[in-house]
Amino acid sequence: MSQRRTSGSSQAFVSREGWYSLRHPIEWTVEEDETCVELCDPDQGVGALHISAYHTPAPVDPRVELLGDLSDYTPPPKADDVVVNLEGAKRIASFESVRNGSFQKTWYISDKSYLVMVTYDCAEENKHKELEKVENIVRSIELEPRISRN
Repeated sequence: MSQRRTSGSSQAFVSREGWYSLRHPIEWTVEEDETCVELCDPDQGVGALHISAYHTPAPVDPRVELLGDLSDYTPPPKADDVVVNLEGAKRIASFESVRNGSFQKTWYISDKSYLVMVTYDCAEENKHKELEKVENIVRSIELEPRISRN
């Protein structure tokens, strides 16, 4: 069961643990289980967005974490292949790739206490159809949000 609040053309979602919140288009659905949240547009969508979050005992570098998790790629990406943005205390590392006809973009978002891992997957030929909406969702992620599930 997800927690949503509607405002205009988007809805707010707060993770079960309350570690992060995000805004997504009203027409998108959210499915949440114990380990992951999945968002997609069930009618017009071409891909799915998956989110996992972890409480970290100390701040982590999202670029280092992302590169470590991508080490099984052939060839493995270099540090310069990962884009890093800073938004206040929030650090965002991202990487995109096309393999076997599939497009994937991954974001690792961290602050002093949390690491949120986000992955979007779709067919390569559809990658531009909803990527702007997906990137807006990712940009809306707030760690330790000021809103609650209640």
